[in-house]
Amino acid sequence: MLREISENRAMIRTASSRLGFLIISCIAACDPGLSVSAPPGPDISAPNPCKATEVRSTEGCVTPPQIKVDTVGYLVDRNKIATVPASDSTAFAILDADTKTSVFDGSLSTATDNSDTGDKTQLANFSDFRTSGTYVLHVDGLADSPPFAISSDVWNDALRVTMLGLYGQRCGQRVEIKHQGVTFVHEACHTHDAVYGAKFAGGGWTGGVQRDASGGWHDAGDYGKYTVNASFALAFLLKAWEDFGNKLASVKHIPDYQGDLAPWLVESKYQMDQLLKMQLDDGSALHMIGPHEFPGTVLPEFDTVDRHFTGIGTAATADLVAVAAIASRVFRASDASYADKCLAAAQAGQAYLDANTSVVTPFASGFDGFTHAAYNRTQDKGERFWALAELWRTTGDPALLSRVEDQLPASLPINFDWGNVDSLGLFTYAQADSPARNSAKLDAAHQAILGAADKLVLGTQTHAYGRGIGAMYYWGSNGVLARSAINLFVANQLTPDAKYLDAAAQQVDHLFGRNPFGRTMVTGLGYLPAYRPHHRPSQGDGIDAPWPGLLVGGTNSQDSLAPKNPPLPPGLTWFDSDQDYYVNEVAINWNTALAYALAGFYQ
Repeated sequence: MLREISENRAMIRTASSRLGFLIISCIAACDPGLSVSAPPGPDISAPNPCKATEVRSTEGCVTPPQIKVDTVGYLVDRNKIATVPASDSTAFAILDADTKTSVFDGSLSTATDNSDTGDKTQLANFSDFRTSGTYVLHVDGLADSPPFAISSDVWNDALRVTMLGLYGQRCGQRVEIKHQGVTFVHEACHTHDAVYGAKFAGGGWTGGVQRDASGGWHDAGDYGKYTVNASFALAFLLKAWEDFGNKLASVKHIPDYQGDLAPWLVESKYQMDQLLKMQLDDGSALHMIGPHEFPGTVLPEFDTVDRHFTGIGTAATADLVAVAAIASRVFRASDASYADKCLAAAQAGQAYLDANTSVVTPFASGFDGFTHAAYNRTQDKGERFWALAELWRTTGDPALLSRVEDQLPASLPINFDWGNVDSLGLFTYAQADSPARNSAKLDAAHQAILGAADKLVLGTQTHAYGRGIGAMYYWGSNGVLARSAINLFVANQLTPDAKYLDAAAQQVDHLFGRNPFGRTMVTGLGYLPAYRPHHRPSQGDGIDAPWPGLLVGGTNSQDSLAPKNPPLPPGLTWFDSDQDYYVNEVAINWNTALAYALAGFYQ
């Protein structure tokens, strides 16, 4: 199977001969996997017993709600909006969940026709209701909404569970977590990572030596580890600590942890340590570790095939420089020696980039025997800019500042991913506390950030389900939606305005149930959460429940597995199926984006 992600964020996937030929458009890691031997266990892939109008959940077969609310809950001080099927009703009421007495009455908005979701809806805006409690939303003629909470810390536990999802992705060690009465376990895995320097010829590999790059997080539903995406994903945890302060020290997601370092930083360090192992003596970084073919649906300890490093990549090197520079700032207060180690790695990587100004791609010929080539980059301009920006902010070097200001982007997209790291570079330039910046260039950077944020606000206000990115539906759109929160938070830092925080909160609302499906997109959270993620531990452990805290990719109008006769509206192309990796795979860069968004509201 071939996995190729190009600069225009399209992925071409070629399955192995056992799977046939398949082409997919998408923007992040994905894989259908292959059949390999697995330990015996119950068949959890049996036909869905639910009716067509029902969905499968831990509660059995349940009919999705008509009224779409954030089922995890709403923040007291932020806008609170629900999406309601259009009807003859013009009013709604918020009812106490226990007594069913009305505590707030309001008028429904004018109905709108929504071409992207193929429905007609009204909005129930109860932002003025600010009393903590548990409620349901009532509209005459419709079933009441699922219960939802309102409080100032309603998302605190959601952040813990989202971080628990990352902990569950740990590679190289035994993991055991408990959630909602279920215990999830995988044993130590991939401790043999990996063979370095082998040559592929004549259909096989020869030579090479073992090089330690164990640890880190499994990237997605597969067990590969990729420097590009791991660096990008980790940046969101580190920037959350930098942007929102030490309050995140009270997020307790690591089971039975008793150490002095905050669990948030422990999790970050676990991935940073692995990335440092990807760096060679000359400062360059190896692009990825992976098998030649993805394994089947087995727990990671049963994935024992040989794994190899690819070659180096300048994009991977620049991404490592950037995140190591951020780590140096973040760890300075708690572990100065580790901060020095990260800074040295960043400076070594930058020296390599300065000495090698041409793009270096990780594959010398074809894909060097790999049947997948995730996160391949054949250009690195954005990555080099991000590296310079973070290293400048860390060191204050005026020579680096000059280079950063020569490369500032004039505008930002409202949707960005691992291949668009210019945004992160511009954010860090604007957020830095440095009087040395050119005032005109700084003003232009502010305008680029605010311009993108204002577009996100407009999208949030005009879309029926509060999506800041509007009718953009492609691979990993849930992650893109969560990631938009960083632009909104940075904009609010530069020019404080409640509209930015309200828009950021509504992206979370969408992921937590205010979407056309009325379901939470994070396993183990809220009402009818995603239940069948494309995630090997969830598929291969024999437990009829998914590992918790994983944000699935979400609606993707390019889903080749979606029904074609008749075609679905693009905003409805999400299916809770572990076979549909187009929409239901998981990935660390989606989880950390959600963690950042929730961290901004953590109390």
